[in-house]
Amino acid sequence: MIDFSLPIRTVRTRRRLYVTGGQRLDTRPDAIGTGFVYGALGSPVDEGCPWGKIETFDPTEDLFVEEEEVETPWARRAREETERANASSPLWGMF
Repeated sequence: MIDFSLPIRTVRTRRRLYVTGGQRLDTRPDAIGTGFVYGALGSPVDEGCPWGKIETFDPTEDLFVEEEEVETPWARRAREETERANASSPLWGMF
């Protein structure tokens, strides 16, 4: 059961949604009467709702998930070229 008095977010993207009237949710907190209608079990009632299922969450929980840093092929190639250039330089390691 979804408690519409608690903070709400989407299950898939964890985007924060705000109650704009009754069981109507929107991404903007000041949008009165806009958005999509959700049922008490967290599934959208309106057709074409882009957010999918919703859930309530603890307001003290950190909304930002730490992401690991992924090195792209271009960044890896640039790093390897820099390391190769530094290793082949006669001045490398002197400073």
